[in-house]
Amino acid sequence: MFDFKMLLLQTLVVCSFISKAMQNAIGDVKCNKPADIYFVLDASSSIWGPDFRKQLEFVNSVIKELDLSVVRCGLLTYGNVVQEEFGLRTYEGRRHALTDAVSGVRQLRGDTHTDKAIRRARERMLENPREVPRIIVVMTDGRSNNPGLTAMESELTHRSGITTFAVGIGKSVDKNELKSIASHQDFLFTVDNFDALVAIKTMLREKACEVKFVPMPVELPQNTEGCKETPTDVVFMLDSSSNVRSQDFGFLLKFTNDLISELPLSTTGVRVGVATYSNTPKQQFSLGEHTSPNALSRAVNHISQQRGRTNMAMALRHLRQHSFKNSQASNNLRKIAIVITSSPSETHADTSLQAQLLHELNIEVFAVGVGPAVDLKELETIASSPSQQHRMTIDSFGNLQLLKGQLGHKICSSDKDYAPLDRGVDIVKGRDQKTTTARTTQESTTETTPTPMPTTTTDAPRGCGIARPADIVFAISSTANSYEATEALEFIRTIAEKMIVTPSGVRIGLAPRNCLSLPGFMLDQGTNKDQVLRMFETNYPKPMLSETASTIKYLRNTSFKKESGARENAKKIGVLIIDGPVRNFIEAVEESLLAKKENIELLLIGVGSQTSMEEMTMLASSNSQHTVMTVSSYSHLKSLTKKFIFSANRHCISQ
Repeated sequence: MFDFKMLLLQTLVVCSFISKAMQNAIGDVKCNKPADIYFVLDASSSIWGPDFRKQLEFVNSVIKELDLSVVRCGLLTYGNVVQEEFGLRTYEGRRHALTDAVSGVRQLRGDTHTDKAIRRARERMLENPREVPRIIVVMTDGRSNNPGLTAMESELTHRSGITTFAVGIGKSVDKNELKSIASHQDFLFTVDNFDALVAIKTMLREKACEVKFVPMPVELPQNTEGCKETPTDVVFMLDSSSNVRSQDFGFLLKFTNDLISELPLSTTGVRVGVATYSNTPKQQFSLGEHTSPNALSRAVNHISQQRGRTNMAMALRHLRQHSFKNSQASNNLRKIAIVITSSPSETHADTSLQAQLLHELNIEVFAVGVGPAVDLKELETIASSPSQQHRMTIDSFGNLQLLKGQLGHKICSSDKDYAPLDRGVDIVKGRDQKTTTARTTQESTTETTPTPMPTTTTDAPRGCGIARPADIVFAISSTANSYEATEALEFIRTIAEKMIVTPSGVRIGLAPRNCLSLPGFMLDQGTNKDQVLRMFETNYPKPMLSETASTIKYLRNTSFKKESGARENAKKIGVLIIDGPVRNFIEAVEESLLAKKENIELLLIGVGSQTSMEEMTMLASSNSQHTVMTVSSYSHLKSLTKKFIFSANRHCISQ
């Protein structure tokens, strides 16, 4: 007899196999790799209401294919403001609650402040990080209000070990901005309209599953030996006014705690005190009151925000009259005040007077300005001399951590040359800077010995011209005078003499400087050593390429093009010699990011005390070693010859 039950069972089994095969074919298998994902959605007025709902439906369709037992999801929306809809832990492991929360998100409207949204997502992602891939998916239908700030925040996010996906929707998106947001070109998606989002769902999920865990940059204690050798009293004066949001005050306390934790605390080494200020100052705890790291950490965490106005003059007076009264009598004792502010003081004249009185007591003051409202001239007044080495700025409280390595090094700098360090990463920087007695206003002209290169290397290891051909184009600062430009040309000439300049090896070019009638020369004019040296004879200045942004753009659009002699297989290295603050910094950052996307490595050489290490580090192509170097003057550029060649060769060896 025909067994219908057996036939039915066999049919169900076959259908099950077919169903699984079809799921595999269409990519409907959940991603089971652990990850933390933040969706950052454009909720500005440029998006039609029904299209905003399609954006939410797209997010839910992606979430449904994730294994929420190992994947955590958070969501931000942005318009004029940034709205945190839910965090990574809010709906951890609860699929229905998570998708319901996404469906319930309302549109904000307003402008398109993508930079603020990326910054907030980065801050949230790094609050309690897991050792899993960290991913931010940014969705937008147009150009942000400030593409330069968006590029800056994206670069900081990439450097924090976070992988960023960019999804552009419609015809109004800025492709260059999307490139700056995405960590890699493979993580950039564009669709014609919101209905087409479904077409990239599977691809986006697959790319997200490929992302690997990237550890956050590790900040090592910076040169704390100087603190061990010299007793040091450090007092923090923290902005506790109403200008600081509660969340930002939390970031400020965390930065203070993290910096203190890296100092060699002891009764004979470093002692720490903390004060806050608003309408009036308040000594939270005095020098020597807490000596153990745990006790100090607890004391900092218990500090409450005062709120009120920004009375900087009273804060500086308090430092002078009260904060250091417990300092021990010692000839070699260093007294350091770290003043952190986010807004101008109420009375600049009083602030200036109190700063001068503080400096006269040999109290070394570091002034840290946070955010766009700070008064840079006032910071210079507050900071000890030289102000360039004692004044620091950062765009937000969330990014204060990026100054920790630099400030920690300066606190414990035993030679007081204050060669600025990068934000927690190893970057070779020249130490040919004028040393300063920080307790007086008299500047010394003593030059320090340039940092020696590793003894296991030579001027030209298997790098440029051997391991790989290289196209190197130099650009001299627009503000260098005739004498300084001549010194810079002599430095470049020396490098050309020592490198392997051949048609198939190293080619050298020089960007023009119009105001000094410096014509420059292209890479196809610098294909052999004799030719390069002859070109220098015609390039000495006779009686500004205008800005750094324009210089980088010229390198991209002219110097490194095939028509100028650039080669596809050659390592492209642009060398910017600058001697002061970068004009139109945001545009310069945009151009540097475009250069990076075009595989142009940017090396920066800062000359003199007016250059900003923060600016140069942001413009440099990477956080790897050997991207930023400094000297005290143009006449000392030649001291960097070996260091520069070593750096160039390292870049030629790297991929």
